[in-house]
Amino acid sequence: MPVVIVEDVLCLPSIINGFALPLKEEHKQFLMRVLIPLHKVRSLGVYHPQLAYCIVQFLEKDPTLTKQVTAKIHHLLLCACIYAPFA
Repeated sequence: MPVVIVEDVLCLPSIINGFALPLKEEHKQFLMRVLIPLHKVRSLGVYHPQLAYCIVQFLEKDPTLTKQVTAKIHHLLLCACIYAPFA
């Protein structure tokens, strides 16, 4: 499964680069519902540089998303630390 994720994440920068401004709501939803949750996958280390690049591209296109993105990533990481002993 991680190989598929890496291949998909590798294709995304050129797609994200083509998004028109202002970002459409469905593009923002893709960021928040698909890309950000990839931070909680155990194999994150395999594709993290590509994922980070995709997220940075979104934030460069719409800096107003920064607070929301960082809060959601922080929440995911905090939950992972709290619930990791039970997994």
